[in-house]
Amino acid sequence: MNRIVLWTAFLLGSLSGCNRQESETTPTKGNVTAIVSESHAPLLQKEADQFHRLYTQAQVTLFSATTREAIVHLLNDSVRIIIIDRALNEEERSVAAAAEIKYTETKIAEDALVIVAHNENPIKNISLNSLSQIVTREVTQWRQVPESKWSGPIEFAFTGRNSGAYELLASHFLKLQKEAVPTSPADTQKEVLDYVASHPRALGVVSAACFYSVTRPNGIQDTTAVTPLRALAVERKDSTAADEYVKLHQANVYRGFYPLHYGVYIYYTVSEKRNLGPELGFTTFVASHPGQKIIMDAGLVPATMPIRLVQINED
Repeated sequence: MNRIVLWTAFLLGSLSGCNRQESETTPTKGNVTAIVSESHAPLLQKEADQFHRLYTQAQVTLFSATTREAIVHLLNDSVRIIIIDRALNEEERSVAAAAEIKYTETKIAEDALVIVAHNENPIKNISLNSLSQIVTREVTQWRQVPESKWSGPIEFAFTGRNSGAYELLASHFLKLQKEAVPTSPADTQKEVLDYVASHPRALGVVSAACFYSVTRPNGIQDTTAVTPLRALAVERKDSTAADEYVKLHQANVYRGFYPLHYGVYIYYTVSEKRNLGPELGFTTFVASHPGQKIIMDAGLVPATMPIRLVQINED
């Protein structure tokens, strides 16, 4: 039995008792199942845990899946709420409109793709052209990469076509005419990081949310964790900028300097036939100051909370 069939069986079972509980459901009371893109599952679990502490009669049960799977379940009305690492595309919005599915869209964070290398690899920066050539396997040796001072084969670890990271990297950022071809395909972004950590000549692409959850599990301010993983500075699209390569940093993502940044969204469906329940309450919480603080502490940029940048002058 494949994963989609298992998902369907679970969701049908979890929704079977919804009708008799509908009248008792409110934004802070009742149960709802949410699907979250796997790279953001640890972060959203922290949000859900805090939501549960504040509203003890509400329960948001999170399950992780690929971005494409999450969207399919929302459009099939098998879940009411999803949290994904990209906005719905035109085709998906057209499907929703044709099926008369009404939904709300709330941007909760700005995340970024991280190009990850092993600490033994001397490369520090990477251009978008070099990244494109590695991703499509036009370049297979480190000596062929201008920014590299190493040799040996390039091992490229990446998630599959149904992941949000794949769609963002291939279609949005690099606008590839060919498919991305990982030498080490992974089911999850955590697997990508595990592979790079144990293979010094590997290169991986993951979200900042996933990268920080592994390298700084106790929050962005925690620098005590020892890790063999390192984020590369990425070529800035603005060729007139003073800094040709930009490091991964919240301030750089916020200002738009780091080129591989993108939004994280919550979608939930709306129907006149049912009350809005914890899907509304949870979305409201995540977009509130306490929820946005959790996002900021995780290393991402809050989408609904004012940001104040502090300039520190170093002698």
